[in-house]
Amino acid sequence: MNRRTIGLRISGAVLGALLAGCVHAPPVQPQLALGRTNCDATPVLADAVPILFDSKNGKPMDAWLGDPGRCVQTADAVGDFYASFALPRGGLAYTLQIGALPKDFRLLAPEVRLLNDRGEITRSFTVEQFLFRGNQLSILVRPYPEETTMVVLSDHRIVGQSLSRIQEGITVSSYNVISRSGTHTFTSKYGYDAVTETTFSFAGDLRIMALPPA
Repeated sequence: MNRRTIGLRISGAVLGALLAGCVHAPPVQPQLALGRTNCDATPVLADAVPILFDSKNGKPMDAWLGDPGRCVQTADAVGDFYASFALPRGGLAYTLQIGALPKDFRLLAPEVRLLNDRGEITRSFTVEQFLFRGNQLSILVRPYPEETTMVVLSDHRIVGQSLSRIQEGITVSSYNVISRSGTHTFTSKYGYDAVTETTFSFAGDLRIMALPPA
């Protein structure tokens, strides 16, 4: 009796694990409300994350805007998530690429601010100045010598707006056919396009990279 009961329990656990493996996670949805009230009055720059520049072996820096990160109060009392970054120093010539990475239906609503060493905003960039480069909604910026810090925020003014884009590509396939006369190689090409829809979100993934100037 005990053996039969144990056997049934094990089978149930195995079956549950198999069924769980077949279940796909639901698509990631945008965050349409900040959900925070304890936001900073102004962006904190003292703990800015340094951006490294390597002209030969540069690697992207991935960051997350959202809980449990910082948020800042806005003039209209809505608030935005933000993260601060220290720009490379030493008179280096480089270009920053700042990109929002889509995840299923979620896409960070990006805003970028550059500041001098007194914490004053020198330039700012909103989504109208971003373009899709590959899978990133990104902007290329060459900092001025006096710009030492960058703050990336979620722009609450566009959160909830949808963005549709068409992704196009070409697939190339090659295959060999062996016959009496020898081996013959055939190549086929076909194009495809797909409509992708995302919604601007308070929270989302961010990718930053310092590139050699073009």
